[in-house]
Amino acid sequence: MCKQKPQTEGTIFVDLDRAERASLFDYFHSIELISLETSPDVLIVGISKMIVHQDKYYALDKNQCIIFVFDKTGKFLFKIGKKGQGAGEYVFIQDFNINPFSGHLEILEPYGNVHVYDVSGNYIETKRIAFSGFRVVHTLSAVNSHTHVFHTMFEPEKIIYFNLDEQKLLHQEFEENRRLGSFSNNPYQYQDDWFFSGLFIL
Repeated sequence: MCKQKPQTEGTIFVDLDRAERASLFDYFHSIELISLETSPDVLIVGISKMIVHQDKYYALDKNQCIIFVFDKTGKFLFKIGKKGQGAGEYVFIQDFNINPFSGHLEILEPYGNVHVYDVSGNYIETKRIAFSGFRVVHTLSAVNSHTHVFHTMFEPEKIIYFNLDEQKLLHQEFEENRRLGSFSNNPYQYQDDWFFSGLFIL
């Protein structure tokens, strides 16, 4: 019988039986340590996400529901920390993003609010994620000027494409087999592509 040869174009093969040593300097030209300023008003419990934008560091302390902003030398500039239920306030920060199309900072509350600020921390507006069957999301990313992609760990379909301006569900996909006993990790971007992976325990 004729057997079709496996497709190898674009495939990277790894020999797991041959260990290779690697140095950080094989991947980075230099490493620099930047100390972030601390004071009685700037105490960080833990950083769960950091975005570098226009020579500033935006650091999310999820435990305190605060985004601390530092300049490129680590000097504290300001923070977004407005817990509450009024305009421009939030109960919890699940994720945040700096939208590359609008230039605005977006804070995600998991149960359907996206709070929009300018990159100086001034509140602009709050947008809702609302459609039949919606319950919770855990990450957000803007893929073009009118579409956000949200990831949810707990719903059957993990990836949600949604138009916040028109309040329109565009698409849902990636139904995960929950009997495997684990949930997918957050999507991440590398260069121009997005990657989405899961941990499976067999």
